[in-house]
Amino acid sequence: MAVSLLVNSPFRLIGIKSWSKGCVGAVAKRCCSSSPVSTPPPPPSPLKTRAVVFLSKYFNDVEWLVERTSAFRSWMQKFSYYGSTLGLYGDNMIATFYILRLGGSVRFAGHSEWFRQDSRGRISKNMLKMVELPVDGVDASGTLIDYDGLDYLVSQSGLRTLSLSGCPKVDGWFLSRLYVFRDSLEELNLSGCPNVTEGALASLHHLRNLRRLELSLPASSNPGLVRILLEEVLPDCHVAGIEYNQGLRHTDPQGTETDAERDTASHRDALTHRDTSTH
Repeated sequence: MAVSLLVNSPFRLIGIKSWSKGCVGAVAKRCCSSSPVSTPPPPPSPLKTRAVVFLSKYFNDVEWLVERTSAFRSWMQKFSYYGSTLGLYGDNMIATFYILRLGGSVRFAGHSEWFRQDSRGRISKNMLKMVELPVDGVDASGTLIDYDGLDYLVSQSGLRTLSLSGCPKVDGWFLSRLYVFRDSLEELNLSGCPNVTEGALASLHHLRNLRRLELSLPASSNPGLVRILLEEVLPDCHVAGIEYNQGLRHTDPQGTETDAERDTASHRDALTHRDTSTH
């Protein structure tokens, strides 16, 4: 009787509902507790946000700054190397080591032998015996010598021979600085230098003792005229690599010589007569 009353009693329904809710809550709580709780990532700090915006806005400027910083480090390393060399050997060896590291060769005053590094970067022991001698010949053909590189050569006031054939960084600024060798330089080779122009050659008028100048001006429309002007400015210098008639051999419609060609021929005859009378 009591059992039937309990079963049929409305309290039974209330108890069942309460029990079912408790089970569901317990299961849900167990499931939540067994899995890791995912928390949203923290928002970026205002400083990082501003830094990212700055880098994206001034990317090219930052890239340039990084490149300049790297170049400055490289320059400092090179400066420290040559600074230690200066302390050990002096100006003559600084000029020598600089040219050798570029892949060129040097000659010392009073000697005919040219010294260069071998395939392993080693130098001759005989060269170290000449540390007291000045450098009177430099062959930097095909190297990357540039305007700043002349800092290591300006101390060589007795430099007589300088070959810069095929050097891509030799330009008008470079040639303008050769005036420091105006009393000593006798031979200069500028053939195959792509950045040597007609206007750049005007700075060579300082080289009063120059005896031989080798050129090639493929971009010039009148290389013969350039040779004439150079020999007017440097009367004791022989200009090689350019013929008088290059760019000046033109004829008029009647097939006769133009004034430019006649002037070139007369100038050539005058130079020949001058050389003959000199000898």
